Amino acid sequence: MKTIRIVIVLAVSTFIFCYSCIGQNANKNDLTALNLKGKVKSISETYYKAIDTLGIVKKGVVTYKNLLHFDSKGNTEKFKKIMYNTIVDLDKKITYKYKYDSNGNLIEWDIFNLSKLDNKCVFNYDKDENMIEEDCYNSKGKLFVSKKFTYDANGNMIEENWYNSDNSLESKINHKYDNNRNEIEQNSYNSDGTLLAKCTFTYEYDKISNWVTQTMFQNNIPLYIRVHQITYY
Repeated sequence: MKTIRIVIVLAVSTFIFCYSCIGQNANKNDLTALNLKGKVKSISETYYKAIDTLGIVKKGVVTYKNLLHFDSKGNTEKFKKIMYNTIVDLDKKITYKYKYDSNGNLIEWDIFNLSKLDNKCVFNYDKDENMIEEDCYNSKGKLFVSKKFTYDANGNMIEENWYNSDNSLESKINHKYDNNRNEIEQNSYNSDGTLLAKCTFTYEYDKISNWVTQTMFQNNIPLYIRVHQITYY
């Protein structure tokens, strides 16, 4: 169950969460923060459930969509100005509300189920604006998981430790990246060090090396396909 929860968090958060996980102090604009190259005008992101048909991975039903617009300087108002953002899932039952600080860092994430608060997560950052801690609470305000994050010199998140409400270690996740800072592997471990799941990512790229298709596998089973439709100035 731990690995399923990890995948769900990854799937619904997309750009909004990933932006906060990248070391922002060394970035010149939102494009570089999102690891995008060239003069991007907009990017449409769609998640599909992956279907394996006789060894061929195909796109299934759509599970999530997101759209970002960038100005000519490579910035988007979504991160710099807006303090709240609300996303409703496709079946209209789950609502995600995101709150940002004045620097565009995600500081709170509320999940509502049929308009009732289900979970709330709050985020803390270091001096370099790397997210270093996430604390999640249930509808009654009780802490049920705390996550702490570690980064490499390039600002890539390389390790996250999940703790229970009593501060005991629940699980650990290690992340690996390619030379382009795209995540290629994610290994989840139990508190005793046994491997829970291995997730791998494959990519297809456009002419300027921005990826347009990402496929995620868990224990060699395809889970989802993430597609970027990118327009340039």
